[in-house]
Amino acid sequence: MKKYVVFLRGINVGGNKKVPMNQLKDVLTLNRYDNVKTILASGNVVFESEKERIHLVQGIIEEAFGFSIPTIVFPFDYIKAIVETQPFKEVEKASTIKCNVTFSQGELKTSLSIPFQNEDGSFRILQVTDHSVFWMSDTSKIKTTEVMKLLDREFGKEITTRNYNTVVNLANLPS
Repeated sequence: MKKYVVFLRGINVGGNKKVPMNQLKDVLTLNRYDNVKTILASGNVVFESEKERIHLVQGIIEEAFGFSIPTIVFPFDYIKAIVETQPFKEVEKASTIKCNVTFSQGELKTSLSIPFQNEDGSFRILQVTDHSVFWMSDTSKIKTTEVMKLLDREFGKEITTRNYNTVVNLANLPS
């Protein structure tokens, strides 16, 4: 058994595509995923599974809730390694500065020169790896919805974003 992290995209936003985390946990447990834990209502799940069952998780969730739910799955060690590298250690802390990680199951490519910064410096992409984009924004100058549109244009719609604090909390979940 190996530990995995699953990110669900586009659920529980504005009252649409409701997926209660306690029901999600029950669905996965009933379908032989072990030690299922969820964090927040945005669709962050950690569980243990046999490798050959990972490709089934999206279909199981969609069947249980009755609508399409894109999922992005990573080995837990991938998330743990992100946190260990401290990708935002150089970012000056302030209440309006938000650090985020955008994830993709597919390999990410960009035409931007990295590190990237918009004209007023309110949005910066610090690093792009094969499956993750590390970025920060100053919410006093730019809305998160504007940043999400830019990320969708640059990287496609098969991505999902999490606040870095959520990623840290996932990586620090006890076994």
